[in-house]
Order: sequence, then C-alpha cells, then structure tokens
Amino acid sequence: MKPGFLIMHFIIIFASFNMVTGQDSATFSNCKRLSPCIPLPKMFVFSSEGKSREKEFSKNKLFNKSKYKRLLKINTIQDKDIFITSEVIFSLIDKFEKQSGYKGIRIYFARYNTKYTPQQFTNVEENKLVLLFSPEINPKTKRLYYLILSDDKSYYSIPESYADNWISYFVSSNMPSLVKTINKKDLENYPDAQTKNGLSDTQTILYSGDNIDEAFKTERCYQLTNHGITITGLKISFSSFDKKGKIPGRDPYRHKKRLLIQFQYVKNDHEVFSLQDQEDYKCRLDLTYNKLNMFNKKVLSHRDKEKFLKANYLDNGQLCPPTNCPR
Repeated sequence: MKPGFLIMHFIIIFASFNMVTGQDSATFSNCKRLSPCIPLPKMFVFSSEGKSREKEFSKNKLFNKSKYKRLLKINTIQDKDIFITSEVIFSLIDKFEKQSGYKGIRIYFARYNTKYTPQQFTNVEENKLVLLFSPEINPKTKRLYYLILSDDKSYYSIPESYADNWISYFVSSNMPSLVKTINKKDLENYPDAQTKNGLSDTQTILYSGDNIDEAFKTERCYQLTNHGITITGLKISFSSFDKKGKIPGRDPYRHKKRLLIQFQYVKNDHEVFSLQDQEDYKCRLDLTYNKLNMFNKKVLSHRDKEKFLKANYLDNGQLCPPTNCPR
C-alpha cells in the first residue's frame, strides 16, 4: 500500500521536567458524521511526491552526501521516522488551542545533548535530532516547548533554557554540513536576503492553526464516521524537497532540497494508510478543485487537477528561514 503523506523510545524523566500524560480530550464521541465527501486537507501530500521527498532525504548523490548521511556522521545516531500516538498529539493540540492568541504550531529541529541538560532523559540517545513542538502565540509571551518521543504515551514540557540550548546545538553542529546540500542562489535560504548573511537549511516549520485542525481533528472524525477507521497516531518522516523545489514549475529555486518533515496517518498501531487509496479520493479531489474554481468551466483531467492543487492549494508549512526563526 502506498503511504499517504500530509508533511525514539519510552523514557523515564527526572523532576526538573514536566511530564504530561496524553489525555485524548478530542474523544470520538465528539465526532459528528460529516458529508460523504469533503475537500482534501491543505496539508495533504500526494503519495508519489511524499515518497520522493523521503528518498531525497536519505539518498546519496555523486559527490554529495544526503542529509541523513550528514546527520548520521555528526550525531552518530539518527532516526528517519517518529511515531506519535493520537492520544498525545490531540491532547497537545487541545492544550495549544487554549493558549491566548493561538495561531498555530511551530516545530523546531533540535539536537539532544546531556551537557546542555542538568538532568537527563533516560534512554534518549546522546546527540539525536529531536523535534520540539511550540504553540505560535503572542510574540511577547514566553515561548513554550514540548517534546514528543516515538511511541510514548506522554509529552514533556521542556524549560526554555534547555530547549534554546538544544536548538542552538543543532544549528551550530549540524547546519554547517546541511547547508552544503541546498541552493545558495535561493534567497529564501537566508534570514536576511538583502545581505545574504546566514545561509541556512530549515530550522523551524510553522503550521497554521486552521490547517492543523483540518488535517488532524476534522480528518480524524471523517475517517471514523465515513470509513470506520480509527486514526491511532501519526508517522513523522524526516524528508527533503527534491531538486524541483517546493512548487515544481513555478519557482525553480524556491526551497530546493530543504529539510522538512511529513505527516502520515496511522491505524492499527504502525500501519500507514493513504487517502489516495480510498474509494472517495476522486470525489474529494474534484470537490477541492471545484471549490477553488467554481467559475472556471474548463474540464481538466485527474492529473491536471492534482498539478493545480500542488501549485495553488496545498500547504505543508512555512519554512524558516526566510523569516527570522524565533526562539
């Protein structure tokens, strides 16, 4: 079965950190039956494109090592995928939505190292690349950071000083090698495009609150009520845009080979499933396209509709840079 993209270990933790058990507050009893056909979520990624991005992350090229190989050489250990349970991610989303001024979720790439952490996570390998989840709220408010580990039943509040050190450690130790894989001509690879200072691969990715709600909460209810599928979690894959960049055919240099993550729906433990493999996919594709082109009478093929959505609808997060990456 083709994977359907959207874009570690059990631990014991010392008292300095705040462990929060995932409570699935967005229970299935809250799900109301939706229309038999709804638009595709904006965070949706076509299967072939998602697989290509996964491959780009780990495939070595002539005279140029992959991002995975570069991370592995420096970090000595590196996962390609992380599985997170639905109880944990939905509980965290609910928590974020209660924050004043909530706009979305920013995910940080960070590198775990015990020398920057007075108390340690047990069974988290030294130097591993991890992801920190942070609600995008009022910029004047103290930033909050949370760590989710693969197959864990909790998320962990990380003190700002520790999180900042892990993020800085990723930038200082991994970025000099990662930037060798990206395009120097792409001005969006610089925090300051005018001066071209600070060439950088991806440090953070921002997902809007509406897109998160649509892709995770709405889709979860839709799968349950329309397909009888319980989404038990998400698979997060480290990936990379390929040589065509973010929007093939429109911006020839934009985000070419930049680091990103991709989300896939999971059922029955670690079984990935694809929206494209479901019988209502064509209906959902047509509905999404028609919603954007209600006054356009031109008849397009299935393939051309997919191309149109890639260029004009789908949104896999805002990479940072080009904007300054907040801490």
